[in-house]
Amino acid sequence: MARIIYTGIVESIRGSIGGSTFQANAYGYTIKRKPNVIRPNSFLQNNRKLVFSQVTRAWRGLTQAKRDEYDSWASTYPQYSKYNPESQLSGYAVFVKYNVLRVLSGKTVLTAALGTPPDSDTLTYEVENNAGALSINITSTTGDEEWLILFFLSRKFTASQLFIGTSPKYIKDSTNATQSVTITTEYTNIYGYVPSVGENVALDALLIADNCPKVLARDSSIYTVVAP
Repeated sequence: MARIIYTGIVESIRGSIGGSTFQANAYGYTIKRKPNVIRPNSFLQNNRKLVFSQVTRAWRGLTQAKRDEYDSWASTYPQYSKYNPESQLSGYAVFVKYNVLRVLSGKTVLTAALGTPPDSDTLTYEVENNAGALSINITSTTGDEEWLILFFLSRKFTASQLFIGTSPKYIKDSTNATQSVTITTEYTNIYGYVPSVGENVALDALLIADNCPKVLARDSSIYTVVAP
């Protein structure tokens, strides 16, 4: 998806041309390739829809004071639209973006007092296959466990495959501490196998703060599965 900046001659374009769709939303104008929908109601997609519905209902159930707190926090600690870096997210958008990820990881919607964003951490990852047991090895600089890491992994890639796109799927979460997180069951439940040593997988690591609605940009890379 790409963002569009119009000139004085062309103010807007709507509709689809040659497989590309022009859209307008709250954060500007975008153009994206029309998707090939194969399984619109898969289990994973339905689960995401349920999580999104749960979070939006939770916003409607908040007190006005709590909504105001999210608006104030969003203004104090600005976050911006993924597709338009100049468009600041509202309190509602921050609430939904953060809590969808939080609920996806198995936690409840954050309604406690919103703290300040924690200090940043420098993290490195390794995907390991130990005699069929698959794990993600985390090395943390701070180890303060103030961040929650959501891991998204792809099926095994071919040696020449370099484009990650949207292929990684949510697998498991962990705190930002130096540790090894076993993901064998979660990975095989989605893909039906464990990648072998020497094979490549795409790994996205997405950090969200534990006590405030701060979401960092995804760390997305291709990793070669290693032995212990």
